[in-house]
Amino acid sequence: MGSQRPIWVDNPSAEYNPLQYLSAVGFGSSRSTAEDNARANLARIFESKISSESRHEERYSELITSSDANFSNQTDQKTQVRVLSSLTLSNVQVGKSWTDELGHVYVLVYLHRNSTAELHHSKIQDNSKKIMAYLERALEEDGQWENYALLAAADELNRENQELIAQLRIISTGDAGLISTSLPYDSEVLSMQTQAAGARISFKVVCDNKEGLALLPLIREVITNLGFRISDDADNIVRYTYSTEELSLDNPRNKYIRYQINISVSDSHAQQIFNFTDSGREAHFTFQDARERAMRTASSKITGEFNKKLHDYLASKAMISN
Repeated sequence: MGSQRPIWVDNPSAEYNPLQYLSAVGFGSSRSTAEDNARANLARIFESKISSESRHEERYSELITSSDANFSNQTDQKTQVRVLSSLTLSNVQVGKSWTDELGHVYVLVYLHRNSTAELHHSKIQDNSKKIMAYLERALEEDGQWENYALLAAADELNRENQELIAQLRIISTGDAGLISTSLPYDSEVLSMQTQAAGARISFKVVCDNKEGLALLPLIREVITNLGFRISDDADNIVRYTYSTEELSLDNPRNKYIRYQINISVSDSHAQQIFNFTDSGREAHFTFQDARERAMRTASSKITGEFNKKLHDYLASKAMISN
């Protein structure tokens, strides 16, 4: 601590030859924070975005989660800026660390180009085998839901392959060009097939009470974000109610509202796919403010839990197994 500032703090390439390694330095008030920051800086080399998570990238995330040394940066610095995209970095190693006289911790992270490229090759090949298996099953499947689920699963793995190839262009340019032209499937055709399969599935969203109409655009958005259409003539039905009631509780400071939401999803054969229910209580200084807070809570449950339940249903149709 407090020793002379190492050269690598300002120039990580002095420690790791850039022809063989990619490296970055991070700092923070603790070792773990500095490591996260270093990984974030390494991720920036791969042009990761500063953004919120994409709903599309969340689909079938269980398909692309690896148990090996993968990294999805979730750094939370003093500015609370989150650096993250769909980017997953493999083979990141932690190198030297140094603490200055003020207690700031600096950490050096790196990845070896050749060994990381080999890991990417293996992952792309594994993904491609799974993609081809999904596509073969999709060709044999007549059901709209099953067909779409299989294509969507394949397309999500394809998206990971494209991200891995994009990383390879930085890690090993020649390898990236060779792999991108030797995939056993056409990436653009797969994406178009998935979009077309989703567009063939349409939903009618029906609200059964007046109070729930405010949630209608949000529920429609959840459906369309999956690639499905909204149509008043659709056979697949999303039917829901949302209601609130004022509660009389012995608390002179706050007013309480209880909310209840029920969403039922049925297919074209009028068979219920699943039912989602949620209820809770919200408080504020006025009933109106409490009611608005309840609406925000219900909205977050729709974009969160209901959305996930629909994802899980699609996953079950593809009979996904890791």
